[in-house]
Amino acid sequence: MAGRIWYRVLTTTLLPNAQFQDFAEATVSAAGAMFTVGGNVQLLIADGWSEVGINVPRSLTRSGGQRPAPSASPANTIVNL
Repeated sequence: MAGRIWYRVLTTTLLPNAQFQDFAEATVSAAGAMFTVGGNVQLLIADGWSEVGINVPRSLTRSGGQRPAPSASPANTIVNL
């Protein structure tokens, strides 16, 4: 999934003068558009950036960064990126 997100951002979103922070924010936004705003995939992408010291505004997830409550549904399965 991460590859699909990165490819989409690199081919449809970024401008030639984009900075690394722009890329990080664009991947979080794309994850929300592709998989669900505030969903597990989007939050995992945001958390991944945070783990390497790149903080993206939690407002991009529109959930304040809180993970949705887990359920038994396969739609909420955490994906290893």
